[in-house]
Amino acid sequence: MPQSFEQLQNTLQKLHKTKTLRQIAEEDFGGTINHAVIQRCIEGKQPQKPMIRKMLGLPLIAERTLGRDPKTGRYVSLKRSII
Repeated sequence: MPQSFEQLQNTLQKLHKTKTLRQIAEEDFGGTINHAVIQRCIEGKQPQKPMIRKMLGLPLIAERTLGRDPKTGRYVSLKRSII
């Protein structure tokens, strides 16, 4: 399985030259991934859900909160980083 998103994207683009998105989802990922997820990955949009990233062989994304807004008391400035 690919280790980075760029590797995954390149692999999916090569597969898409000979197969449909549905065939890639069914044959190469055992039907655990929807063809729409494959399409978004080919377009360059990284999946954010941990379960989907795991199924695609991508590292998880960690979120952490940087602080609270003093006026509203809400947490703000989520920073995402790949684990």
